[in-house]
Amino acid sequence: MNPAELLELAKQLVAGGMITSPGHPSDTELRRAVSCVYYALFHTLCRSCADALAGQNPTGILAREKWTQVY
Repeated sequence: MNPAELLELAKQLVAGGMITSPGHPSDTELRRAVSCVYYALFHTLCRSCADALAGQNPTGILAREKWTQVY
């Protein structure tokens, strides 16, 4: 999961125009944007914790499995 992509989608939703006219986001678009930001934060925190506890850029199958379990 790429948090940057989720944040980009949230920006597009807030700008409106996906469902409604540009500059006038619907309630649905605003709710979905908040959800995207929440999940971007969630995955950023998960990655940060996994990096801190299991090490960044794990090499080898066991190290990668350990990182994935922490994530």
